[in-house]
Amino acid sequence: TPGSVAKTDAKQAINAAANLKKDAIQERTDLTQEEKEEAIKQVEEAAKEARNKVDTAATDAQVVSEKDAGLKAITDVTPNPIAKPTAKQAVQDLADLKKSTIEADKSLTREEKDAAIKQVEDAAKKAKEAIDAAPTNSQVATDRDQGKQAIADVTPVADAKPKAKEAVEQAANAKKAAIEANNNLTREEKDAAKAKVDAAVAETKDAIDAATTNAEVAEASKAGADLIEALNPSAD
Repeated sequence: TPGSVAKTDAKQAINAAANLKKDAIQERTDLTQEEKEEAIKQVEEAAKEARNKVDTAATDAQVVSEKDAGLKAITDVTPNPIAKPTAKQAVQDLADLKKSTIEADKSLTREEKDAAIKQVEDAAKKAKEAIDAAPTNSQVATDRDQGKQAIADVTPVADAKPKAKEAVEQAANAKKAAIEANNNLTREEKDAAKAKVDAAVAETKDAIDAATTNAEVAEASKAGADLIEALNPSAD
């Protein structure tokens, strides 16, 4: 039968390997505490089974064989991070959806879209960093939900196009008031002139809507204002 020294040495080797493995698991930041505890439990079970088999081994060769099998079982414990990658993917999926929605919003200029998209990306990055640093499953879930809320709360501001349209409206109203006040014109001539102003406004607003950048919006707005300004009806 194998000597007690052989069995003691084998069990010490198993314990040393198990402790090393457990330390390595504890140091992993991609795992939550619950995932670490589950993996450590697997290590402890593998070590316990190996020690029991060493204890019941009938020969020195069997002691070595059971020790080696135990060491392999301990090494083979591979913790799989699930909570953090899943949470980060949920944040990324929502960020991608939000960015697509922003990108498709025709009321925004390129600059306004870029500003909103940057807010989404910043919120997603902050959430992922918080998830990476979270120690437990529940903290991961909290950081995920806060990140998703921050992404959902990003509200792009359409500023350039509405302001440009407002400026065109004001120019049109001023022009129509001037036409109305022109006593040299008949009612029919005034109405015809105002209809031309309205047509210019509609054309300008379409051009503003079709513009994709702040510069294009400004250009369309100026062209519209010039068009309206040039409408100077004269009495026949």
